Amino acid sequence: MNKVLDMNQIPSFKKGTYELHENSNINYQLNRAINWSNADIELIKKISSNLRNIKSLVDKCYAEAAIQEQKGNIDNAIACYRLVDFFLGVEDNRKLTAYNRALNLFNLKNYKYFESNIVEKGFIKYDKKRVPYYLVNPEGKLKDTLILHGGFDSYMEEFFDSILYLRSKGYRVILFDGPGQGYANRIEKIPFTFEWERIVTAIHDKFDINESTIIGLSLGAMLAPRAGAFEKRIKRVVSVGLMHNFYDVLISTRNKRVQNILKILFKFNCKNTINFLINNMMKSDMLAEWGIRHGMEIFDSKTPFDFFNKAKKYNVTDIGMNVSQDILILAGDNDHFIPIDFYKFMIDAFNNVNSMTFRIFNNKECAENHCQVGNCKLLLDTIDSWLSERL
Repeated sequence: MNKVLDMNQIPSFKKGTYELHENSNINYQLNRAINWSNADIELIKKISSNLRNIKSLVDKCYAEAAIQEQKGNIDNAIACYRLVDFFLGVEDNRKLTAYNRALNLFNLKNYKYFESNIVEKGFIKYDKKRVPYYLVNPEGKLKDTLILHGGFDSYMEEFFDSILYLRSKGYRVILFDGPGQGYANRIEKIPFTFEWERIVTAIHDKFDINESTIIGLSLGAMLAPRAGAFEKRIKRVVSVGLMHNFYDVLISTRNKRVQNILKILFKFNCKNTINFLINNMMKSDMLAEWGIRHGMEIFDSKTPFDFFNKAKKYNVTDIGMNVSQDILILAGDNDHFIPIDFYKFMIDAFNNVNSMTFRIFNNKECAENHCQVGNCKLLLDTIDSWLSERL
């Protein structure tokens, strides 16, 4: 059974990365379930054994989620439901069921935070629809206002312990699911947009924020400086797992020959050929199949060609010169999404910033992976230390 909720206790974080599956993305998501969704390591090891494909992973997780829920192991149930939602396509009814079950269990687990107003939750208007947020205020003196969001495949609930931890450090934090993410995508049906400044400006207006720090993770690490380029009430930018160009990241898992062929085909707008090649690639590669299918769903794209074309708009090179704030870029030296040599393009793009700090984490810190999933406390402490120097 899960422990009784102590609202005065500062959250603690697990530390460590585990080799659970030969596929790098599946292995990463299983580690994410342990370190961000608080699942028991032995349960995830059990699920990860003898996995043949994504279907077997989903089937195992869906069955295990119901068992864990019945036993009252809320964290385990949430983690399993999230994995189901994460890997399934929208055509499978279990996807929305799993998302709703995970969200309901999360609200049940944390209702005392909401009832006591330690955590405020609500909605922000966006294009005649709404995106959800959580807001926390520090008990003592306010150090800074932080605006926090994830990226390509995140749920804001994954960062709930993080905002409570940052609250204990003196920060007011607004955490939200933006267009294409979590509730905004699953329930409100809002697709992703590269114009991230639109929702970030709406947040500043709603809460009457005159000065802030924005923190983005993964694809959100590119969207955060994008927002800063247009919304100058943002004074500091933190990018965790930054991508200089989402399209380049998507094709970087292919060998150089395939990358060059794709670039030529895109240059000449060979839509049918590109769709044929990518659809065949998806049949034989679990990472490609999940990423492209998920991207098509949340980017509101009908074909792989359309998705990749939209992905080209997600880059820092177009707006880098307009980012004038202090910026902190955090990377892992074994990030399976982002080759470390890509960071040269990102650093070069920000040629007008007030200051730049670049930090690479490694395996000795258990933080070598994407967004430092193996050591969340070190990630948050690094951000707090950097902010404290500038504030």
